[in-house]
Amino acid sequence: MEAAMSAAEWRALKQYAQVLGRRMAYVEQGSGAPIVLLHGNPTSSYLWRSVLPELSSLGRCIAPDLIGMGDSEKLPADDRCATPSCGIVSSSTVCWMSSASTARSVGGARLGSALGFDWARRHPERVRGIAYMEGLCGHTPTGMPGLRPLGRCPAPTVAGW
Repeated sequence: MEAAMSAAEWRALKQYAQVLGRRMAYVEQGSGAPIVLLHGNPTSSYLWRSVLPELSSLGRCIAPDLIGMGDSEKLPADDRCATPSCGIVSSSTVCWMSSASTARSVGGARLGSALGFDWARRHPERVRGIAYMEGLCGHTPTGMPGLRPLGRCPAPTVAGW
């Protein structure tokens, strides 16, 4: 395994897409079936800097910075903790995943796991597998309209990978 990338090296890999009128940053490595990696709050795609190189031989790895975090467009200072902001993060992530990929595998950490679980629930035919850590799934994060709780986290497995 190579040494982890510096923040500057990671930032140089960033690409950008307009999602629901906001600029979303992401890093993409590899080719083939998409593997989408979603970070938690308040981190960024940099969380996945050591994971993407390891997974890129298995597919097209895509790690976005959720709206308001990392190098994606920031939310107004007076709106960062408001309920609509959570809805913006949720809606923009769902929209981006639906248009940017036909995600076959989804990985998520904390908030990213909740967003990944919700996307997989809405698009089961487009998901081959889910991996998660510190998953939020027993409750609905406040202010995320339409995001339904799973009830309990699914048992960890590597089946389907």
